[in-house]
Amino acid sequence: MDQAAIAARLAELHGRLETLRRQARLLAAGAGLMAAAAVWMAAGSALMALAAGLLAALVVGLLARMRVKAPLRALARLEREHPEAVALAMDRYRLTLALERAERWKLFR
Repeated sequence: MDQAAIAARLAELHGRLETLRRQARLLAAGAGLMAAAAVWMAAGSALMALAAGLLAALVVGLLARMRVKAPLRALARLEREHPEAVALAMDRYRLTLALERAERWKLFR
C-alpha cells in the first residue's frame, strides 16, 4: 500500500468513527428521552421515568459501542501492517485537521 492509499484509508476510518460516535450520542439522547417520556406518561413517576431513560441510553450506548468495534479493528490492523506509513499519515492528518480548525477559528474571530 502506498502512502496516499494509507492516508485515504485512515481518513475514511476516522471519518466513519466520528460519524458513528456522533450518531451514538444523538441516538442515546433520543432513546433516553423517548423512554423517559413514555414511562412518565404511563406510570406518572418521575423517578421511574429517569431510570427508564438512563437504562435506554445505556443500552443504545452499548449497541453503538459494538458498531464502533469494526472500524477500530481495521485501524489496528492497518497500524500493525504498516506502522511507519501510518505514523507519517497520522501526523499529516492531524496537521490537516489543525489547519482546518485554525481556518474556521479565523472565520469566527
